[in-house]
Amino acid sequence: MDHRSENKRPPGNSNSSAALLDDEIQKIYSKLIMGLKSIIRPYQRYWPLLFFKEKLLLNILLGRRVLEIQHVGSTAIRGVPAKPIIDMLAAVQEYKTGFDCVEILEQFGYAYHGENHVAMQYFFTKGNPPKYHLYLVEMGNEMWVTRRAFRDHLRQNPDLKERYTELKMHLVAQFPRDLEAYQKGKGDFVLSVLEEIGVPEKFRQRVYR
Repeated sequence: MDHRSENKRPPGNSNSSAALLDDEIQKIYSKLIMGLKSIIRPYQRYWPLLFFKEKLLLNILLGRRVLEIQHVGSTAIRGVPAKPIIDMLAAVQEYKTGFDCVEILEQFGYAYHGENHVAMQYFFTKGNPPKYHLYLVEMGNEMWVTRRAFRDHLRQNPDLKERYTELKMHLVAQFPRDLEAYQKGKGDFVLSVLEEIGVPEKFRQRVYR
């Protein structure tokens, strides 16, 4: 997914969603382009522990500003290989209130990369290289629905999870330095799963296209 940002401006400013990727994000992409095989790791049992530890910290820092924090992405699905980055979704009551969390998070080690008005999210990373990706979204929006739905369905279907694992490793072998092709191959699979479980098309297309 494309994380585009510019300046740290409150929601409603159209300029905030248009700019180049932040330097840290470019580093991640550069490493992937140099060799996906060196980035994708076998599943690690401690990944959920890293999430719960960080979730506890975020709950303390943000308090009632966030309604719920969830672990998403491949590190949240037992047995699936992944980049060693913990993806987290934090839901706020209204999208515009997410900006109230920016300064707090920056004071405790999070780098803010701006807003994505297409996916309706605020994007943060923590660590250098990043160990955490944090997406602040409105409760119930497309990102909140689709990423949780995909995670939950794979958790409940071992055969499908195995297919996804095989697909990821096949894509790494087929496109060892082509991040775009790798992401597209995964995206097509994700879209098919979301369609299968009945996620509305407008949600699927907005997040994964």
